[in-house]
Amino acid sequence: MRLSVSTSSGILFKPPKIELTNNLKGNDQYSRVTRALAHRPVPSFPPRSLSQILLLIRNGHVEAITIMEWLYIFQEGFEYAKEIEEERDEVCVLLWQAIFSQRSVKQIALFKAAQYLDFQQSSYPLMLIETLDVAISFADTRDKLLLNWLISIRDKDYKKCANDSYLQRYPPVEYMRALGFPTSASYRNNVLKEVVNILPNHIDGDFSQWFLASLKEMTHQELLFNCEQLICSNRTYNKQIEEWIKLRCLPNSIDSYWYELSDSSRKVLKKQYELSNYFHFSQLVSAMCYPVTAKALKLTEQEVKQIQSRSAFWSNYSDEFNRIKVLLPYETSKLLLTSLNIGKENIVTLPDIKSESSEVCIFELSNQIIVEVFRGVSSEIRIFEKSSRNERRLLNDNELTLNRIRNMSQDYIHDHVVLWQFHCEKLLRMNLKILPNNKTKYFKGIPKRFSVYCNRSGLPVPSEELVRQRVEQLEKWNHLFWEREFQNEEYSDMPSADVSAYKDYQVAIQAKLLGEEIKFKKLIHKSAENGHVAAMYVLGLSLISDPKNSLELKRTGEQWICKSAKKGHIKAFEMVQKYNLILNSPLGKGPVKNYFGLSVNDLKIKVGKNKENENELLSIKQELIRRDSNVSKALLVMVNNYLTKIDNNKIERLMK
Repeated sequence: MRLSVSTSSGILFKPPKIELTNNLKGNDQYSRVTRALAHRPVPSFPPRSLSQILLLIRNGHVEAITIMEWLYIFQEGFEYAKEIEEERDEVCVLLWQAIFSQRSVKQIALFKAAQYLDFQQSSYPLMLIETLDVAISFADTRDKLLLNWLISIRDKDYKKCANDSYLQRYPPVEYMRALGFPTSASYRNNVLKEVVNILPNHIDGDFSQWFLASLKEMTHQELLFNCEQLICSNRTYNKQIEEWIKLRCLPNSIDSYWYELSDSSRKVLKKQYELSNYFHFSQLVSAMCYPVTAKALKLTEQEVKQIQSRSAFWSNYSDEFNRIKVLLPYETSKLLLTSLNIGKENIVTLPDIKSESSEVCIFELSNQIIVEVFRGVSSEIRIFEKSSRNERRLLNDNELTLNRIRNMSQDYIHDHVVLWQFHCEKLLRMNLKILPNNKTKYFKGIPKRFSVYCNRSGLPVPSEELVRQRVEQLEKWNHLFWEREFQNEEYSDMPSADVSAYKDYQVAIQAKLLGEEIKFKKLIHKSAENGHVAAMYVLGLSLISDPKNSLELKRTGEQWICKSAKKGHIKAFEMVQKYNLILNSPLGKGPVKNYFGLSVNDLKIKVGKNKENENELLSIKQELIRRDSNVSKALLVMVNNYLTKIDNNKIERLMK
């Protein structure tokens, strides 16, 4: 009987119908789940022991072992089970056989082994790790690749890992991904460090393709390491790899790794590709003349061409470039400092003042240091002897300024007016024995009709019209240059005669290069008379080397060279030593008459007593030369040795 339910309003409702039995048998989804789970063993609790699991395996009931029990084994390990120690090898074989008989169990086992070897899991059965080799006999082709990888990681044989990836024609990182291992594995770096080591002595074909593909998935540091390895390995390689090296590792490339490479790698590249530090010079010019930068620096079109001409000229001497230093005005530094691929230790930012408003490139050649001033109405080239003092001041001083350079004493100053390239080449070749790069047939930066080059005669002689233009422009340049030059501190305490002698010497060298012999002779003689040491030497050479001069004039030339040597000029001193030149005046008193009657033994005693007396030694030397005997020549060697020691000590003091 069904009862009605009455509400307070008096309305009657029938009670809800309630089924007395409930089940899901009619549900299709339930049926599918039931069928799927029907063959699965029901997990036992607590899980079976290892002995029980092994018994199931021996009896052929592997399917009775639940996933939870396998996970328990893989997580907790079983190397602590004392009951299996004696049959360890048999146990491992049984386990691996059972593991590989079930796909899901195999995947879990190898995944967790990989995690353990990658330090991502703290525990895993060491017995299984140690017997991974056993599992290979139960594995298919793909699983063997995976097991071989794990075995190599276990044995820390990372070179084999790299080689396996090559054999499968996969880059190492991609091979790790293909095997299902994380590409961020802890051993990844060790594997990639072996990439170059598996390459043959000549890299070509498949090896070349594989290596370049391997580089693509490397991090920046991994890539740098492999670059270093390849560069320093003395391997040869095909055009593809060479193009990659040129693009990514040479200094004149955009986004180059050059400054991140070690000194040893850069040294190899310099030798292999005949590099010099000229590229720093070229890079600075290119950066300055880039339209956006040139506009920001307020460079006119003419100034851009002039600056580019500096780079073109010195490119003819690029093989000679050694160390380099760049000085940047404050505004230029703000624009270019971050974009220049020049070591920061080689760049100096100048003070933000008008007198420091030109870029300067300082570079070392074999025996000279060149200072190239890029801008200014009287911009110049300064040539310094490469002494240790000049190296310290010009190449090692990070507080160097243009003003300080202009206060230093240099050997030569050269202009930038018309035909400056022609005369600068002549100065370098004739006075300093500096020749352009080997096999130079045409000079860069000069119009084709004037650029044919000969090591013996230099560049073609320019037209009279161009020479006339140069003379006119040089007069203006000299006026502006020396007006600015004499404002430097260097000249403030110098006697006016010394200042005048210095200017006369520099202008005399200009006149010599221009072929103005009369002007040269007048100014060089005037400079020498006023005490300029280099002028004395140059005057002496000019008098000796002129075949038209009389014997008396040539002897006068010898005396000027001797005077220059006495004042510390190194080249003059070397010439005095080489040709046994003797200064007769004003110090020269001639041979001491009292020496005439002395025997060689007596003279030898005199030499011993006066071995630090330069005047006495010079007098004895003259007497020995006059006698010209074998005995006197033997003593003459001793005298020359003492004189050399005295002069060396003097020069050493002068150079400090």
